[in-house]
Amino acid sequence: MEEREKVILELSSPELNKFPRRIVNISLKEVGNMCGNILCVLDNAEDPCIIMPSTAYYGFSPENRDELEANYKIIHSDVSTIEKIGGGSA
Repeated sequence: MEEREKVILELSSPELNKFPRRIVNISLKEVGNMCGNILCVLDNAEDPCIIMPSTAYYGFSPENRDELEANYKIIHSDVSTIEKIGGGSA
């Protein structure tokens, strides 16, 4: 089994994870819009949430955003100043 397949299996398998992750392929345009800079966390009720900058939220294709919203609670905020001046993001 290739390394990539192992990582995908470990992240997405219900047998290996209490909270299996959804794998979403993103385009180069989405990469440029910070869409790869998201965090998956649990809220107080242990429901999975994704935290991301608003740049990423609005930068996802409609299909990818729909996929994420169908499986996670999305939390996004404007951190454009950090993205432009500080070179980072959420």
